[in-house]
Amino acid sequence: MNRSIATLAIAALLACAEAAPPATFPGAPSGLEVSWAFDDCAPWDGAATTIYLAADSATGVREAPYPHLWVSLYVPSNDMAGRTFHWDQSDKDTGGAMWCPEHGRCEAATAAEVSIRQSTEDHAGVSGVIDLTFPGRGRVTGSFRAAWMSHELLCG
Repeated sequence: MNRSIATLAIAALLACAEAAPPATFPGAPSGLEVSWAFDDCAPWDGAATTIYLAADSATGVREAPYPHLWVSLYVPSNDMAGRTFHWDQSDKDTGGAMWCPEHGRCEAATAAEVSIRQSTEDHAGVSGVIDLTFPGRGRVTGSFRAAWMSHELLCG
């Protein structure tokens, strides 16, 4: 009898674990606790890396639930670790960031500082800190630990 109860208890725990929400990261901006990163292309077709932060998991590389924000750094992912990137509205060569509270309504950051603590060459993930300012949302600060999403990409 005890074996049956233990088996049922384990099955119940496993069922709950499968239905649990995605893992969140302490220190992440409120409501943007889930993040992922992927290789991308800069506006001039050079290498870039994009990081999304959202309340829930993506269904595809660029298919983020609302609200979300994204940050693109115009450098390859293997050239980011230990670096801090700054830009404002006049600098279009370093990166870009957008806050999208709902479908069809996004705003560009007017100032940005993104520090990348770790970016592994095997694309295991990217971690760092953001400090972004948006006209309507205001300032967004916090940490992220982004899982890597692979996809086919050809820049240039």
